[in-house]
Parts: sequence; structure tokens; C-alpha cells
Amino acid sequence: MKLGEPIQVSTDMFILDLGYISEANMEFRASFFLRMYWQDERLSYNNTGYTKRLALNAKMVQHMWIPDIYFVNEKSGIKHDLTKENEVVRLISLTASCPMRLHNYPLDKQVCSMAFESFSYEDTELLFYWKKDKGNKEVMVSDELEIPQFILTKYWTASTFANFTSGAYSRLILKFQFERSIGFFLIQTYIPAYLIVLLSWISFWISHNSTPARIGLGITTVLTLTTLTNSARASLPKVSYVKSIEWFLILCFLYVFASLVEYAGVSFEINRTIKRGKEIPVQTESDDGGKDSEKKDLMQVMHGNVEANGHPKVRRRTKFPVYGKNAAETQLLQYRPYTEKEIEGMESKVDKWSRIGFPVSFMVFNIIYWVLTIQFS
Repeated sequence: MKLGEPIQVSTDMFILDLGYISEANMEFRASFFLRMYWQDERLSYNNTGYTKRLALNAKMVQHMWIPDIYFVNEKSGIKHDLTKENEVVRLISLTASCPMRLHNYPLDKQVCSMAFESFSYEDTELLFYWKKDKGNKEVMVSDELEIPQFILTKYWTASTFANFTSGAYSRLILKFQFERSIGFFLIQTYIPAYLIVLLSWISFWISHNSTPARIGLGITTVLTLTTLTNSARASLPKVSYVKSIEWFLILCFLYVFASLVEYAGVSFEINRTIKRGKEIPVQTESDDGGKDSEKKDLMQVMHGNVEANGHPKVRRRTKFPVYGKNAAETQLLQYRPYTEKEIEGMESKVDKWSRIGFPVSFMVFNIIYWVLTIQFS
């Protein structure tokens, strides 16, 4: 180092642990060894006969000049002092902020970084750079590193200058890219939501007369899915946009709620059919009444009176003329009330459509959801 030139400090790291990546607090935790190398000619040892490494203890380090680094995005941190005071080799654990974009949660990828620079020395006095030796990387990660819910896909380094009103400062940056593992969310959210939706479709096969069963099943599935949704959102920050998992839960909720509302359509259809009555053809007898007219023998049915064999009781017969070329082919219809047995055996067209329409449309929406989610991830 020449007089007037900035001190050059090379740096490398060994990452021991990366954990506690929190979406709610937008932060992550890291433990690592931080090593810095620089040349201080004031500490030169001129005894050429001594070839071994000269070891220094912590007390001697206190009398040496050491770069005054600080971590820019640190929230909290500690310098370990077990079992001895940590000075020569620094083992540091810190919690750093990590702004996250959660639009595609939980199939998202996040980039978190650690940045450090000098607290008081400008770039004209102190320069940091990553140490790059042959065969050694400036940053190494432990082979035993495991991160809950995440996979460390890659990491890289960068260097820049931070400009402030007091001057420019040399800054080193280490970035990590994390990919979220979906296994936990499949078990915790997606599969239970699918099962709740499938359970709500059972009501399509329950008799329309079983009102308590169908309403009870519908309300139970709606409340269960609401609880599942609240549980999934509890660990997420209150952001202004809708996340991918929330779109999925909204879709499931709409289908479960529609299954409950579907019974209202079934009841309306059945009640209208019962109120109209059952169509029955009127029995007729032909009577010779000329070329242009025929008299028909009409049986007047007394509503509400049904014989034991299921046929309506005939109140009286009347004859009246029916005009037209095809008068003999004229068919007269009348309605009679449904019997209780016929009402119990009725099957709603709305239920028939729902048994096919709900599963097919739900499958189509899921294909669209997963294709878009994977594409944007």
C-alpha cells in the first residue's frame, strides 16, 4: 500500500446456516464466518529467520486497526463469544431485512441480500473487494445447509459504491435466491381445500326432501373452508394485492358456496313442478257428428281424488264439438296432483346438471390456475 492510496481489504465468507425466512416480517436469518484480509506495514515482522505463522490473541487484536464494517440491511445481530472472545475469526449471526414480492406465493422465488460497508471511511480511504483465489470461491456454503420450506438455488456477489451526503463508500453485496418448496402447502392447504370442495358436491346426490342434510352439509363446508383460508393467511403480511394461494382459495370458496345456493334452485324447480301437477292425457270417445266436426267425450277429473291403483277418479263425462280437419287427432291434457310417492321419487334437472357441470368446470379452472401459476413462477 502506497501513501495516499486507499487501504484495500479483501473479504470472503463461509455460510453456516440460512434459516427463518419470514414472509410476515420480510426478513431472513444467517450465520457465517466473515474473514477480511489487508496489509498493515506497521505490523511487519523483519526477522527473516522466523518462518512460522505468528499467531495473535484477542488482546493483541484490540491494539490493531480493524475495518469498521456494518451491515446495511441488518435488523439485529450478534458476534459470538463462546467459548472465547470472537475477534480473530468473526462468527456472526444476524437477521436482515428482505423485501419480498408474494404475488405468486407459494410457488414464488425470493432474492435476499446482505450488504456491508465501512461506517466512517470513504472510498478514498478504504476499498472492499471480494477475495478470489484459484480453487477457492469468495463465498462458500456448508454442504449440510438445510432451509425449511426453501431451496437455495443460487447465490452471487457484487460490489458497488453507496453515495451519501458525506461521501461515497465501498460496499460489498451477497445475494441469495430461494425457491419455495410447495410440499408443505400441498398438505396444509391445497389437498384439504380440494377435499372440502369434493365434499360439498355430495349434496347433489342427496334427496331434495332431505333439507336439513343438504343445508347442514353446505354450511359446514363453507365454514370449514373459511377457517382454512384464515389459517393460510395468518402467516402472511397484509399486502394490498391478492396472492396466488388466495386466488385458489377464493375459487374453492365460490364453488362451495355455489353448492349451497344450488339447493335453492332445486327447491324452486321441485316446488314449481308440484304446484303445476302431473300431466295426464284426457280419455276421449269419438261420435259421428259430420265431416266438419266431431264430438269428444271428456272425462272431468276431480283433483285430489285418486283411486288405489293410482288413476284419478272421474267426476263426470261431457261432450263438446271439436272442429278441424284433424279433429280426431286432437289430444287434450289435464293436470292432477302428484302423490307423495311420486314426489319422493322426483329427480331435479338442476342436480343432474350440477353433477357434471361442477366437476368439469372446476377441473378447467384448476388447469388454468396451475398453468398460469407455474408459468409466472
